Amino acid sequence: MKGQNLKAASFLLIIFLLGYFREFTFLNVNYQLWYFRHPEEGYFVHSFYHFLHQFSSPTLYKVKWILTIFFAFLFCGVTYIAIYSIFKQHKKALFALYSLIALFLVSGTCWIIGYITGNHEQGYKLSRVFMGLAQSPIVLMILIPAFHLEISNTKK
Repeated sequence: MKGQNLKAASFLLIIFLLGYFREFTFLNVNYQLWYFRHPEEGYFVHSFYHFLHQFSSPTLYKVKWILTIFFAFLFCGVTYIAIYSIFKQHKKALFALYSLIALFLVSGTCWIIGYITGNHEQGYKLSRVFMGLAQSPIVLMILIPAFHLEISNTKK
């Protein structure tokens, strides 16, 4: 059990660091977009992301969509590997994968419904909530204890 706890803690650390990098990246893309509209307020983009200045606003908005999909798949992969590594059960790892796919589908459905009904902003905001869950440690933080609980209940 100690080995599983160490693996779980290691994967949570990895996914938190991935989340930090994701947040830092999006923050700097957003700073660049803000600067395009408000150059008089100063340039707050971190030096690591100064290359963003060469892109136009429409390009950066497209990049944000690509980054969202990229990070969602990255979080999905790390979550899948973490669950499989900790529990050594393909079924549990697939459940994690299906949970994340469900979040993607719910997010897309919210966005499409918002678009169809003319509530673009509401649909977009709601879809961001679900994509935010998919790009966070929350799924892993829920599934690890849930699977541990399931295992301890089956042993009794």
